Amino acid sequence: VEGGKGPELVVIPADGNGITKFAMSQTEIRIGDWNDFCDKSGCTKLAGSSSLPATNLDVASVHNYLEWLTDQSGRTYRQPTRTEWYHAATAAGTDRVDANVNCTVQTLGFKGGESLSNVQVGRPNKWGLYNHIGNARELATDGESLVAMGGAHTDPKETCTAENQVTHTGGADAVTGFRVVRQI
Repeated sequence: VEGGKGPELVVIPADGNGITKFAMSQTEIRIGDWNDFCDKSGCTKLAGSSSLPATNLDVASVHNYLEWLTDQSGRTYRQPTRTEWYHAATAAGTDRVDANVNCTVQTLGFKGGESLSNVQVGRPNKWGLYNHIGNARELATDGESLVAMGGAHTDPKETCTAENQVTHTGGADAVTGFRVVRQI
């Protein structure tokens, strides 16, 4: 993109059942990515470390970011569908989830998952996605609806899975971020 680079992407293979190959951002979109966009577009910057996931954004703001990426790059960017997100997060069901996901856990007087962490902490899945479970749940489309996938750092570890999805209103909240998909 103008004056910098866009999100780092990984290629997600087709599944043979209707999902075609696509590229997805390796991490949740970072505060630093968002603030670079705001420097160029005049939107409101987010506070916090540039390596944390960009949260507290409504879906209209996310769509503005996607349109800007599309305009700047000449490539089509969009939100993932629920099916694409699940396919990528589970590496088509072949990946074991990193045991150190950022979800709420209490053991021996220690409580984990109390805040968001760097988007590239932990082990990536087989296809190169970091923090696809926990940290910030991620927006995806489901027909005409929105869902937030993968659980958040505030969810108990037992329910913080790729299957975790909640209907989302599209409003800004502190635990929902997003990834981008680029058509190939």
